Amino acid sequence: MSNLAVLVLAKDEASKIERCLNSVRPYVDRMAVLDTGSRDGTQDLARSCGAEVFQSTWRRDFALARNTGLALLSAKWVLMLDADEWVDSQCSENTLRDATTILQGAGLICCRNVFDLHERHELADSWVPRLVSGNTRYRGRIHEQPITSGSDQRVPFLIHHDGYLKNGYESKSLRNIELLHEEVRAYPKDAYLHFQLGVQMEAVERWEEAYGFYKSSWTLGAIDRPFAHDLAVRWLHVLSKASRFQEAVSDCDNFQRIWPNSSDVHFAIGNVALSAATFDNEAALTVWLPAAEAAWKKCLEIGEESIQAHHVLGRGSYLAAYNLSVIYEGLGYTSQAASYRDLADKTRAIVKAANQSQALFHH
Repeated sequence: MSNLAVLVLAKDEASKIERCLNSVRPYVDRMAVLDTGSRDGTQDLARSCGAEVFQSTWRRDFALARNTGLALLSAKWVLMLDADEWVDSQCSENTLRDATTILQGAGLICCRNVFDLHERHELADSWVPRLVSGNTRYRGRIHEQPITSGSDQRVPFLIHHDGYLKNGYESKSLRNIELLHEEVRAYPKDAYLHFQLGVQMEAVERWEEAYGFYKSSWTLGAIDRPFAHDLAVRWLHVLSKASRFQEAVSDCDNFQRIWPNSSDVHFAIGNVALSAATFDNEAALTVWLPAAEAAWKKCLEIGEESIQAHHVLGRGSYLAAYNLSVIYEGLGYTSQAASYRDLADKTRAIVKAANQSQALFHH
């Protein structure tokens, strides 16, 4: 039995499997791929990287696939990766092994998701349970979670993920929606499943459906769950897209009280106010634009420090500064617009580099 292995789920991932496996090789004793029916050479590429390849029939159940792989692998500790993820090259080789000596539950790994925003690639960090003991089992047809008895702990290890980029994501999103509907039918009172269905509807811009699932998630008690902060930010975005501004204003006040030091929440509030300004011209200059300005300045005051499990990089710095430059440009305040545009340009690279160090050395 190996001390530390990596398990990768894959199907038709020939374009990405080598990147994934080559990046993780220095950190583990053994690499394994559970392939669920590839026809593009994924299996041969995985073997050429030094990985063992197990084969299993895809039964529309991610927890079942992970549990199958864990049973076949028989390792003491397992790092779970997907084929569209890779390990940051600056991670310490001993980090994972050191973590296995102290973990009581699962190890939370920082997953840096890249996504499309305003024709740029932006980043969002999430801390997800990926380092698990070999006898751990998962539950959930989709967005599966490990069943652990001890408390989870953050591990200073960073992985990157580009599966949310628009090119190729829509088909995955439609698959996820179908699986999530099946899960909700089986567990209709699970707030997390309703939240995830809202996320998928938001991804394909089905705003009213996203609104309905997010609302049902709140009703089912999401405020007491770890994903509540992420839901709050997404909820404000969807309310804005659905032009439900009165509802959004009330929730903005509530969320500011619950998360007063979240740049993500204040950034979303600024977006709500800016959208409202386009629908309410009479109050745009006196109410909505000043509200947006105040929200984004609050983001700069808070900065990038975040204790939340999900944070979009830049909302406490360059994204907020850029939005302020847009407001001032529209109002004709050219010097202020130029100042905030320069701030956005100067801080982008600095913040990304600093945030990477924070993920790698956070304890």
